[in-house]
Amino acid sequence: MVESRLKSLFRLNKVIILFFLMVTVFSACKNPHEGQIQAPDSGSSFKGENYKDVKTQFELAGFRNIELEPIEDLVIGFLKKDGDVESVSIDGKTDFIKGDWFTDDSKILIRYHTFPEKKENSTTEKNTDSSTATDATTEAVKDDKTTESNTTETTTEDETETQEDESDGEISIENNEDFKRLLETKYPDEQTLIEFSDKYAWCWLSFDATIMYMEEDDNTNILIWAGDYNPGDTDYSGPQFAIKDVNTGVYPEVNDFKIGDKVHVTVKLYPYQEKMYMYSVDYVDMDRR
Repeated sequence: MVESRLKSLFRLNKVIILFFLMVTVFSACKNPHEGQIQAPDSGSSFKGENYKDVKTQFELAGFRNIELEPIEDLVIGFLKKDGDVESVSIDGKTDFIKGDWFTDDSKILIRYHTFPEKKENSTTEKNTDSSTATDATTEAVKDDKTTESNTTETTTEDETETQEDESDGEISIENNEDFKRLLETKYPDEQTLIEFSDKYAWCWLSFDATIMYMEEDDNTNILIWAGDYNPGDTDYSGPQFAIKDVNTGVYPEVNDFKIGDKVHVTVKLYPYQEKMYMYSVDYVDMDRR
């Protein structure tokens, strides 16, 4: 009798043990990351890539809450290109690695470098108003008497001939009104840059400037603003000038300059390149002021 009860109890214990073993096995087999997806790569690996490519990678991985944040800090694109990624974070975390698990609605924030737009837009509006006023003035002049019109035309032709003579040599604010007016213009728009370039491309320009950026590689790239400024300034008049690929073997004095130096430069103006919003120029001479 006792032996029979002991056998029944032993069998019951075996069933209980087997049940808990089965529960443990099933729990171990269950996916601990159910409903989650993996990061396509590490956060640091995205730096310097184009933001559109990075966004596509996260979309293909299954993430659906992706935000883009432009950093409008580019001036010429020497050190960074338009669209280069600065950082990527997932729910605020930037030190994630490839394969880390997240929910598909985790917030992906992609921060990338680009050119500023606000000043360009406001400048365009200002120049549009200025252009309208100029057109109205032109129409008024056309309505003047015939003799006054002829006199004006003769004077204009003389001025044009004078400017053409000046453009054959070195152009400065002292001898060229167009150049002086350009350097005094606040954030000149693209049409202004095109018109000056069409008239004076390949001429030498001589003016006071400040070195705002320098990039040394096989050759040296320099960004200058006409006038006196300090590194970090964002408010300026006149166009920006990009002196690209200065051969320091030919011009060793360039190695002595640094960002923030006040200089007097002579450069050769290249034809304006559309959508660049600055001039490319060739190095001729530079002296510290």
